[in-house]
Amino acid sequence: MDHRCLMSADVLSYALVLALLSPLPVPATAPGCPTGRGTLSAAEVSGVNVLRCGLIGRAVTEGPVGALIPAPGEGVSAARTATDGGEILDLLTDPGGILNVTVNTAAGALPIGADAGCRDRTEPAVRPRAARSVSWRLNLGGGVRGLAERSIERAIAAGARNLSTGRNDCGVRGKPGFEVGYDGRTSASTHISADSGCGGRPGSNVVDVGTLRGETSLGFTCTWWRGDRFWAHMRFARDARWTTNPNSLTCAGRYDLEGVATHEWGHAAGLQHAPGRHPWLTMAPAIKPCSGYARTFSAGEAAVLRRAYPIS
Repeated sequence: MDHRCLMSADVLSYALVLALLSPLPVPATAPGCPTGRGTLSAAEVSGVNVLRCGLIGRAVTEGPVGALIPAPGEGVSAARTATDGGEILDLLTDPGGILNVTVNTAAGALPIGADAGCRDRTEPAVRPRAARSVSWRLNLGGGVRGLAERSIERAIAAGARNLSTGRNDCGVRGKPGFEVGYDGRTSASTHISADSGCGGRPGSNVVDVGTLRGETSLGFTCTWWRGDRFWAHMRFARDARWTTNPNSLTCAGRYDLEGVATHEWGHAAGLQHAPGRHPWLTMAPAIKPCSGYARTFSAGEAAVLRRAYPIS
């Protein structure tokens, strides 16, 4: 037998063993993962396994709203309301790490003529919360121009009560099984950034007054959920032109704080923006100045609240 052949076979066998024992090179980014290091777009991460890609906690933006990617089994919703429309960005990571992204952008038309909310039985989409009650505190910070602190406090608390009672003028009786309780003032800050982004999941529910991205912004609500628990943070734009008396003859270009608060508490309960062709709804994406119609839910909104949160 040719010894040169035996030597060649030994060398090949040794090389094969080394190849099997040596670790394979690991790519810096797993296949299908976004490669950018900055803020990610909703389109980049939709349907991606964020656990495998190491994206938990990364920022995602869609237009003027944003949020951090939640851990598996958790979700976050960022909802912005403005004078000319609004946006909602929902991020939900399933237990396997796949990120589900929902974007709702609506311009919305301002209502004209007499209030037609009770004739409109359109029901906005709703993502019911597992928890049926929430207690919150208020951080007024520097307040807002032209309104006393007590007036701000009463208006935002009234908006919360409007949701809890399902307030309407349409004859829809009974209230939804969703309670909102006010626990007084706090110095705690919301997890809402000045550029309209939801930060990490908090441990309490806080409402504040502060800076929001965009000159037309009025309110911004972040909700986080995990299992049967959820948390809400809410901000009202400090620089907006607010009023607590929208039907006053002297009102000019000012927005009803209680009406916008009712709208934002609707987001906290999972209500989405109504389609733009239904401008008299509380959850319409655009808010009309010098009008208090948003304080009371339409017939369709009142009905969907009671169905989403039945009283057992």
